[in-house]
Amino acid sequence: MEITLPRYNYLSTSLKNITVIEKGKAIKVNGRTINTTQRFWDSMCSRFGLSLSSFNIFNPNDVIQKIAENNNPDITLVTQLTAFNNEEGFEPCLLAVSGTERPSIDIDHLTDIMKNLGVLMVEYHKGVFSLRFAPRSALEFDVAGDKLVSRFVAEVPIDGYGKPNIWIGFMDKEDKILYLGMNKQYQSGINFGKDGNPKETLRRIIESFSNEDGYMALKERIEMANNSWASVGEIVAFIKLIWSFSLADFSKKYIKSFRQTDENEQKLMIVRQLEECTGDLRAIYGVTDLDGLSDRKQRSLPTKMDAYWFLKFMCKKTALFVPPAKRKLQQMAGSFLTREYDLEDSKKQFPDFADFFAKETSQPAGSDIILPEEKDPADWWKETNNDKGD
Repeated sequence: MEITLPRYNYLSTSLKNITVIEKGKAIKVNGRTINTTQRFWDSMCSRFGLSLSSFNIFNPNDVIQKIAENNNPDITLVTQLTAFNNEEGFEPCLLAVSGTERPSIDIDHLTDIMKNLGVLMVEYHKGVFSLRFAPRSALEFDVAGDKLVSRFVAEVPIDGYGKPNIWIGFMDKEDKILYLGMNKQYQSGINFGKDGNPKETLRRIIESFSNEDGYMALKERIEMANNSWASVGEIVAFIKLIWSFSLADFSKKYIKSFRQTDENEQKLMIVRQLEECTGDLRAIYGVTDLDGLSDRKQRSLPTKMDAYWFLKFMCKKTALFVPPAKRKLQQMAGSFLTREYDLEDSKKQFPDFADFFAKETSQPAGSDIILPEEKDPADWWKETNNDKGD
């Protein structure tokens, strides 16, 4: 696959050569001004055991000079340069600071691995690559008419800040939706060691990666989702996350394709699509605000959407967002797949949504409540399948 990558500059220098020009935004290194990222300041604090508040409470230059006076360590600064012919437009910025002695993967090493190990998908955001691969022994299974196949994603920082991680998941072969277990239970860390060969270590791990127990555990959770109704509480938590996003969290491609620049309209569109599958929960339960229900009540009340279709909806919508926001959705999906569902295995006892409201006489309880017309999630899926995002 053809990949457009930013260019990088790796500069070894001394800490005393750094001067803060604008707090949190720019520094001067050896006389050259460079814009900084939040990742740079996070890495600075991690490298020298500081808190971000240190740069807010005290003069940033005084903090840096104090560290330099104590040991004046040699450091490596990684700068992201511009890339040509790229829609997203990689802006020149300083990504991270790391110790010169720490082994790390650089862009040349990573490019070689991508070319030789058959990478399936590449995503990049400010110093971190997400690479999707197929494991040596793929696991396939069917659920709710979908054919899922095992995949894994390697997250690899190329600026020396943080360690690589591998997350396992399954991909829908038809809709190309990735169900990623972004949770510690499905995570494998990669340690290069002090004297290790980062390139060879990463290549060997990716080439031979296998986590049969993890894949089987994830498979069981996905299958259980198909046997469980999604609760009001699970739906409300997702909606709250969607409303927390800003316009900057949506991908440029999505905004352009829908010609929508009002962030509230974008979020409302997602919520309305979800409500087409769950039903109008406020009307069903006779409340004007779902937050008015206690947490316990929210977790015990069902929606018209089962947990698998909710998971599919959640994972599909990750394509609409830029990596930081997308990661929050993936983490929510990963947590959803790890813990017990609110209404675990409830479809065995209540195969249909209306069964929840049936009395012993088989008559619906609360006949004064008019339920909205039910919409099959599969019908919604066909109608909105052109919503691919980026």
